[in-house]
Formats: sequence, C-alpha cells, structure tokens
Amino acid sequence: MIVTKHLSDMTLLVTLAVLGIGAAAPAADPAQADDKDMPRVDRHGDSLPPGAVMRLGTTRFRTTATEFVLTPDGRTLYTAAGGRTIGTWDAKSGRQGPDVHLKGGPADGRCWFAPDAKVLAVPDDDGIGLYDPTTGDCKSVLPINDKTRMTVAAFSPDHETLATGEYDYRRGEHKAFIRLWSCDQGDWSAMKGKGRELPEISSHVSALAFSPDGKRLYAVIDNLSLGCWDIATAKELWQIKHQANSGIAVAPDGKTLCTDTYPVGPLCLWDAENGRKLATLDSRHCWTLRLAFSPDSQTLAQGTDEGVFLWDVGKRKLLRHLEEAGGRLAFAVDGKSLFTRGPLLERWDVKTGKPLYADTRADGHVGRVQALTFAPDGRAVVSRAADGRVFLWNLATGKPRQVLDNALSDTPLILTADGRLFLPDEDAGAIAVFDTEKWKEIKRFRLPQTTDYKTEVTTFQLSTDGRKLLAFGCTPLQPLMKGEDLNRLTQPLHGWNVETGKEVLAVAIHSNYRRSSSISPDGCFVVGGGVPELYNLRSRTCRPLVDAPAHLWSHAVFSSDGRFLALPEWDDERNPQWKGVLVHEVHTGRRVTRIEAPQRQDGALAFSPDGRLLAVVRQDALEVCETATGKRLLHLPARGRLTNWTGQHFAECLNFAPDGRTLATGHTDGTILVWDVTPALAKLSVPKGPVDAGACWTALAAPEPPTAWEAIERLASDPAVALRLLRKRLHPVKIEKQWLQVCLADLDSDVYETREAATRELKQVAETVAEELQTAKEKTNSEEVRRRLAIVLEVSRAAVPPADVVRDLRAVAVLERIGSDDAKELLKTLAAGTPGAQLTREAKGALQRLAAR
Repeated sequence: MIVTKHLSDMTLLVTLAVLGIGAAAPAADPAQADDKDMPRVDRHGDSLPPGAVMRLGTTRFRTTATEFVLTPDGRTLYTAAGGRTIGTWDAKSGRQGPDVHLKGGPADGRCWFAPDAKVLAVPDDDGIGLYDPTTGDCKSVLPINDKTRMTVAAFSPDHETLATGEYDYRRGEHKAFIRLWSCDQGDWSAMKGKGRELPEISSHVSALAFSPDGKRLYAVIDNLSLGCWDIATAKELWQIKHQANSGIAVAPDGKTLCTDTYPVGPLCLWDAENGRKLATLDSRHCWTLRLAFSPDSQTLAQGTDEGVFLWDVGKRKLLRHLEEAGGRLAFAVDGKSLFTRGPLLERWDVKTGKPLYADTRADGHVGRVQALTFAPDGRAVVSRAADGRVFLWNLATGKPRQVLDNALSDTPLILTADGRLFLPDEDAGAIAVFDTEKWKEIKRFRLPQTTDYKTEVTTFQLSTDGRKLLAFGCTPLQPLMKGEDLNRLTQPLHGWNVETGKEVLAVAIHSNYRRSSSISPDGCFVVGGGVPELYNLRSRTCRPLVDAPAHLWSHAVFSSDGRFLALPEWDDERNPQWKGVLVHEVHTGRRVTRIEAPQRQDGALAFSPDGRLLAVVRQDALEVCETATGKRLLHLPARGRLTNWTGQHFAECLNFAPDGRTLATGHTDGTILVWDVTPALAKLSVPKGPVDAGACWTALAAPEPPTAWEAIERLASDPAVALRLLRKRLHPVKIEKQWLQVCLADLDSDVYETREAATRELKQVAETVAEELQTAKEKTNSEEVRRRLAIVLEVSRAAVPPADVVRDLRAVAVLERIGSDDAKELLKTLAAGTPGAQLTREAKGALQRLAAR
C-alpha cells in the first residue's frame, strides 16, 4: 500500500522544482562555489567528500554498522560498518567523529568487538584479523584454515580469550567445533599457536557467550541445543535440547542465561549453573536480533525486527516497547539508558522510554536508498528508500519534502516532464501514477493476478514518447511449487497505453532469473533475467548477445538512447562475483568494449543521457568510463571518502542528471550525494586530424562495433564534413502503397522471373512492411503467394538487420551527437519516412531526446 502525505506548500515546490524552465546546477553552499580549496559542507554543516557538490539528507545519527560497543568509561561508542569502517561517536550527544578505516582489503561484513573496545575481530582472507579500532592497525591474524568456515565469535569479559565457532568441510562429513584463542594480558599481538579445540559438537555454532567471570562458555548449537563448557578443563558441563536462534546473553551476576526460540518464539530464562529452565517471556512473534542484560541484571533488553522490548527479569513482566528502536543494543554503564542501532543510532531513557538524541527523521531517509531519479528539468530529485518513504528534493535548497509513506519496492522511479511520478506498489502488483502537483494518485496499471500466486512488479519502463508503459511481473513461488525446470522459466511482460489504460501487450519472455529482467527505453527490446539475448518485441525474434556470459545474474542496463546495453560479467555460475562490465551494441548484439571491475557482490550501472559515459559502482570506488572505449575517466575511491561506508558498495543506486554534468548516488546510510562529473567529460576522446568522409561511411557498416563507433566519434568531431556526407547518403525510407500492391500482385504472376523479382524487392523492405505482408499472407488464396510471403517474412524476423540498415542507424547517432539545427533538420526529413521503417523510428527517437535535453 502507498500512503500519500498532505503538503500545504507542495504546489509551489513542484512549480519551482519540477515544472520550472531550464536546469539549475546544484551547489552545497554558494559562498563556497568559487573557492576550490575550501572544503564543501552540506546544509547541516557536515563536510562533503571531495568531488561531491551536495548531500541530500544527513549523516547525523545515521549508521550502517553491523556491530557497536560502548567503552568501559561510557563516553565513547565505536561502530563497525562492513568490518572495515570504524565510526567514533560521543555517547552523550551522539555526535560522530572521524572514521577509522582498517588496513587491508574488503571484508564480508561480520565482526566482533572485545568488551573493552580495544580489539575488533574481522574475518579476512588469511584468517581472523584482530585490529585496533582506534588506528586501524592489525595486531594479529588467527590462522583459521581456508577450508574451515567460522560462523560466530565472542570475546571473554577479561578480553584475553576469543571463542570461535567453526566447521570444517574438507571431509565427506562436516566437522563442527569451538576453538579458544588466548593472549597474554590482552596483548593480541603476542598471540601464538592454533588455539585449543573443545570436544567436537553435533553441528555448527549459532551463538556464543562467556560467563561474567570468564570461566564458562555457553553456545547455541544449530537451533538444536544449548550447551555449557568449563573453559579451564574444556569439559562439557551440561547440554539441553532447545531450538534457539542466535540470541543469547548472560546476566552480569552470572546467575541467569537468556536465549530466544527459533524462529520467532518466546524468550527463555535459564539457570546458568545447571541449564534448568526458569521462565518464558512472550511478547509477540518477532525475530530477535540481540539480547542484553542491564548492569544490575534486573532489566532485559530484547532487540527485534519490531523494535526493542524491555523486561523486568525478577517479575517476568514487560516494561515497555520501544517501537522505533533498532534491534542492536547496549546498556549504558549506569544502566539508566539504552543505546540502540538500526539505520539510526539512538539513546533511550530506560525508565520513561523517551529518546535522548535529537530526532532527525525529517531531514532525510533512514535506511538504504533503493532508487532515485532526476526531474526532467534537473531541478529536483525523487528518491525512495528502505524506510518506505518517498522524498522530493529541491536541488536549489537541498531540502526534502516527504510525499509518500509505505512505498516499498526495489524497482526504479520514473518522473515525467509533466510532473507525473510512476511508482510501483509491490503489495498490489501494480504501478501507481501520481500527480506531483497535488500528490494524488491519478491512475493505476495492474498486472494480472491469480488466486494461487501473487504477481509482483520486478521492473518497468515508460517508452521514450511517454505513450506506452511496459512491466515485467514475477510470481516467485510458482516454479518451485510446480517443480518447473528452472532453466526454462518464462516471465510475463505486459504493456499498456498510458492515456487509455488499455492493455496492448501480453507476452511471456524466457527468464531464468526473474528479478533481473530489463526493458529498453524505446520499449522495443527486453532482456530476460539470466538469458544472454535481446528479445525484439516488434518482430518477436531473439538477437543473441555475442560473447556475453552464459548467465546474467543481475540487471542489464540500457542507455537512454537504446543503442548500448551494459551487463555485468560474472566469474561463473557457482561463484557469482563481478569480473567486469560488458558493453554491447543493441543494433547488432555485438560487444563494444569490456571494463575491468572486479568485486565480490552486485554493483550498479548508469549511462549518461547522451550515452557517452557509463558510471560503474564498484565495491571500493565509483568510476566513470567512456562507453565506446571503456577508458576510465573518473575514479572516486570509497575508503576515506564516504562516511558510513560498508565496504560492500560505493553506492546502492545512481542516476545522471539530464544535463549529464552531475551524477547522484544513493547510499546505505540513507543519504544521496551529488557529484560533479565534468572532469570526466573533459577527458572524453577527441579524434585528431582531418576526417576522411568516405572511409568513415565504410566504417559505419563494419560488423565490429568498435570500428563503427570510432567512425561515429570522428564524424561527430567535424559537423561540417559529417553533414555534407549524410545529406548525400541518408534518405528517408519511402514505400508507396501502389508500389507495394504491384509487388504483391507480381508474386502470383505466371512468369517465374517476375515472381522472383518481386520476392527480391519485398525482402529489401520486409522489416518495414512486415504487418502489411502478414495481412496479405493471411488473406491470399494462392498457395504460391503464401509460400513466397512466408520466405519474405522470415527476412523481416532476422535477428540482426542488414549491414546497410545498421549503417543508417549508426549515422543517426552521428546526427544526434552533433545536435545542431542543421542536424535536426536532416533528422526531421528522415523521421518523415514510412512509419514502420527502423530508420524512421530511430530518427524520431533522436529528435525526442534532443528536444528533452
């Protein structure tokens, strides 16, 4: 469900931000704009990273940390994001200090602080790295074999022992065990040896906790049992059957142990001495993320996916529910307040339940930014995040206005020039259209639903002319329920006339991985998830992507002009990691270039409006490359540049401004950064020397796209030469109805040579008049005519157009790149050709894009 927020001044905002004339380049502070040496700050006074000109939202109290710890003096909080970025926070005010970045490469995100906050354990490629959070230096590495997987870890209260839960899969049967690592008086740099193993256990460890005196270790074993060991003797003291998940905590007085129940059951209180069950605490069915006792052992905090529950341990009574609190938590030293971490770092008064830090939710998103888009005039940005909120940002001021609630989806946003916002409603399997002047829903396009399965919107696209809306649907459980072959799945694609709401298309597309299908901006081509081919919706033919990976595990991205397709290159099916990015030409399906971009997880891609730039979100950097050559033009490293960097992605999503001079990136901490990419534009390749028009014309028909695009760049660099050539060579496709009727009649001639000649001529225009040929085939009574028309129609369904057609389509790219009045006049001449011709459609699309810019 999507909920609209009432905004009394929205009419004025949209008038300025969406319906205004001309584009305004964003700036963080006008007073700083002319001083390049002065660090930029956002509107809250916090510094911007080098290269960024604006931050939408705020970093204040935002965190992407997976773990945090309070120093023993209660003054400082340390947070760890992605196991690589350490945040330092003043506990009293919540003000964040400088980040510390651990030395070494990216980690997998897991980490564990020692109670004294002086050591952080992080799984590295070589084992478990033990780092100093204040300097980022590695103290030691625990030599855990690469065939052994560590599942969980915990430090002892005296900071001198680390317990690790591991399982070894080198042999046929998995071996699970707990290992104890020790150091001398907290000096982990002097640690030696391979640790001491406790007796082998039945399955892997889900959670570990030491007793307050450090003499006992408690463990949750794979949702099966709860066990207790004596540290000195490695003897198991007791083990009971209990389906816990990963929540476990020991009271500071050492008497009580608390666990959760798998998967969303009640809390259980146990006698820590013998494992006897003491009580059950049942608030509601929700997933427990963290458990913690207050310093006096009288209060228990249960962090869940639905907030924090505070319990009176002695009375077994629920004290209060902090609904907006994050699920990771820690008590203050005096026990009077509670620190919680979700997307926000917060502090709560335990007695009253009131927040003690300032509320900054109105300043921007709280949680991962999932999608963003610029207004067509470049004056506003619309964004949606994991908090379910949609914001409209005025780029002149950097201020947000929340306009929608509960808009949950990972699909894109589309904002049109007339102020309509297309936004998916995941729950309803529909796309809602909002009038952004009143923020009122005006229309809804629904995917067909069945009584058995829910169909969700996975991606959608509004055609360049704004007349047609296309959307892929997905019924996630259907193939598993039916036992279908996962390599031969199909995905429904539906299309509607935007004005009338009438469905105009319904087709099933081969899609092995239904969450990664893509649609071209002109609505002509689609790429099914996991399938390396372009499906032509007009001719219903498949165009193979030459030299593409056998499996496409994430979205392929079309350029706004529909000429390029960028797709991630994965290592292999069993180990899906990015190796690079492949750029293909849509007209031919052949590769243009390859960009090296290795990373552990999925990234994000975006083309500039003119298609000349491709922005690549890597794990540790944002790069802007030249599309035609793959040349890296701009490199923005993540480490030391981004606050709250998780070590997994530079950004979650990104989009170019309409003028192509700025780029917006959406981040895990809920912020959006706007970057100046003009340095990349200044480095674009500029051909040197005189232009050989004849050689370029020949090269435009080359089967190898790099050769053709080099010729496109060369012609565009000399508009005078290019226009003289193209005026002479390019002509609109004109097919007279009378001529077509004569050719069709000649197919039934008594003279064989006449029938052959008519067949040859119709093959040359088959794609353009495919609909007329199909109609004639269905109406004729002549078997000879029906046979010949079938042959001609096969030509119209060719996967790749003939070389002369491809050359003409590439020549239109030259005219669009030039973009002058003379170039537009020639494009208008070409756009006046027969409507069904590819050249006519290409010229019309170029004119629409030039007008939009």
